Amino acid sequence: MFRVQDADRIEYINDQLRYIKRCHFLLLDDLGREHRSGSGWSGERVFDLMRYRYNRGTPTLITTNLTLDELDERYGEGMSSHLQGSSIVVLVDGEDYRVRNADASWSDRD
Repeated sequence: MFRVQDADRIEYINDQLRYIKRCHFLLLDDLGREHRSGSGWSGERVFDLMRYRYNRGTPTLITTNLTLDELDERYGEGMSSHLQGSSIVVLVDGEDYRVRNADASWSDRD
């Protein structure tokens, strides 16, 4: 049974999801880094959000370090299929600038 705090939290989350679904432009930065729930709830919400926005033609920009296979593993087979059919995929391949900059700043400390 839910406690009052749980019910309030669920209502708050649902309100936020309704707002996110309806915004004019959405940026999902680093998709796949969100908390994974044992029940799969968070993954289902992400997929529902993507379908909702696609069906209404609202633009969404997604960044991720995951491959399409990894997206399937995390969100189910439908996610990569959905993204491939509804998106322009731009592959940006290169060195992680944060790691490179961190290495440089750490070597300066010697």
